[in-house]
Amino acid sequence: MRTSRFMLIVLAVVFVSVGCGGGNKEAVSDAAGADQASTSDGTGNTDTVTPDGLSEVTGSDVDSTCVPECGPKECGNDGCGGSCGECSQEDEECMAGYCECVPTCGDKECGENGCGDVCGLCEGEKAQCVDGMCQCTPDCTDLECGGDGCGGVCGECVPELPCMDAKCLEGGCVSFIQQTYCVIGGACVEEGVWMSGDPCVSCSPQIDSQSWSTSQDGTLCLEGGICFGGSCCIAECSGKECGDDGCGGKCGVCTSQYEACIDGVCVCVPDCVAKECGDDGCDGNCGTCPSGQDCINGICDCVPDCSGKECGADGCGGSCGSCEGGTSCSAEGACVDPCAAVAGVQTQFGCEFVSI
Repeated sequence: MRTSRFMLIVLAVVFVSVGCGGGNKEAVSDAAGADQASTSDGTGNTDTVTPDGLSEVTGSDVDSTCVPECGPKECGNDGCGGSCGECSQEDEECMAGYCECVPTCGDKECGENGCGDVCGLCEGEKAQCVDGMCQCTPDCTDLECGGDGCGGVCGECVPELPCMDAKCLEGGCVSFIQQTYCVIGGACVEEGVWMSGDPCVSCSPQIDSQSWSTSQDGTLCLEGGICFGGSCCIAECSGKECGDDGCGGKCGVCTSQYEACIDGVCVCVPDCVAKECGDDGCDGNCGTCPSGQDCINGICDCVPDCSGKECGADGCGGSCGSCEGGTSCSAEGACVDPCAAVAGVQTQFGCEFVSI
């Protein structure tokens, strides 16, 4: 009897489905009897429990042929009012059909977030994460500046003077003098400033940034002055043509080799050193040579004289020549026959004379 009723219900459902083409389905509660129950939500849809315990929703708004679609989904709605699965871990949530880990940081500022990542990183080389909180103990041992290892600093470097800069080098403060200043006697002095009003002693950082610098001799200073010995000097050459100008320079130079500067005036000084004759350089004479001698390079020297002579002395201890063939040298320097022109005279010079 129960089987017959179930068959009637199935036939009635098929009949209604075919005849109405998917329109409104009427619940056949009378045919089902005690073997099935139907409920209505007042919209025309009917939820029928079949003999095998499955629920079937029928009505104008529900397609009785709905096929669940999960595909690769591991959780969430299957499209037919069912589920594709549930997330098994407490820290997971279903997001777009997949179970995703939800980070659990709360008040934590560091450490693991439960999903393979961290809640944050601690700053400072000495910082550590303890129970989700960053803890760091600053270390400034033997340091007066620079980092303390926890993101802070051990101190700030302050320049000693306004014209200085301070920097932190390897944990210590070092001061540097600025390029356009000198620090003299613990005070800032600007470049070019004179010491006690003397323009030849000033602050020159390029030479020495920690003491006064003396300008090189000859450097111009004030009006018409030059630096000499660390002071500004005014040259004095009034009435002078030579000699020292009082500032390391000269008022002029004597041009002649025989001149000497005496009291600022060029005076000619005779020069007869190692000379016995000739010019003394000052329009004078160093001496006169004896007759027969000439002055050569300041020395009297004899000049041989054999002009018109063929024999005899040359006047300088030398000879102008000698006679040959029995001739002799006359006083005039000529070679003559001693027997000539003495005829009629008694024998002399070994000549024999015949009286005529």
